[in-house]
Amino acid sequence: MIAYRLIGLDVDKVLVKPGNFWMELHRVFGTLEQAKPLNEKFLIPGDPQAYNKLIEAVVVELWKGKDAEPYFDLVASLPYNNGIGRVFEYVRDQGLKVALVSASSYDLGVRIHRDFKVDHIFANKLIIEDGKIAGRFDPIVGEGTKEKARIMANLCEVYGINRRQAMFVGDGNVDVEAASSVGFSVAFNSTSEKLRKVATRIVDGDNLENLVEVLPR
Repeated sequence: MIAYRLIGLDVDKVLVKPGNFWMELHRVFGTLEQAKPLNEKFLIPGDPQAYNKLIEAVVVELWKGKDAEPYFDLVASLPYNNGIGRVFEYVRDQGLKVALVSASSYDLGVRIHRDFKVDHIFANKLIIEDGKIAGRFDPIVGEGTKEKARIMANLCEVYGINRRQAMFVGDGNVDVEAASSVGFSVAFNSTSEKLRKVATRIVDGDNLENLVEVLPR
């Protein structure tokens, strides 16, 4: 039996209800219609240069100078999926290290840490200065395809464990490499056929109670 030591958790659509935090922020800022063609043009899996162009088009050209209060309101108000407390009870009971590994908002990760305690937060940072969107963005995870797998591999090295001793829970195509790189993975609330094919287990729907039921003990 494998002694699991680490679990990586996606955020959007896994721990919280919206499928994409940044699209929700576009809706709040009134830039949703402008964002759709930009995503189609620049949101290319595994292409960090295209992602940097997306950052320039969105964070600099659309959002720079906007009041940050709606951003923080969104971070504070997004609902958790039912059963999230059970997930972190499981983590504590199993003695796992837990990392949030997501292309979502770093500040949303901080909120999850405040509410449930995690060991690591890897997520993208929207820079705020003097209460305004500063027009800068730190793409710690980027769009996620390559970086999520790299982050999981680095954490295994940090803790001196085999990758087979790590788990990952995600929902989308960008999670395929991370899910394929660890010993146990779950496609949660996922419509990605690619992820569903490589995952150890599949959990349909957004009730995290059902996730806990399939995680190894």
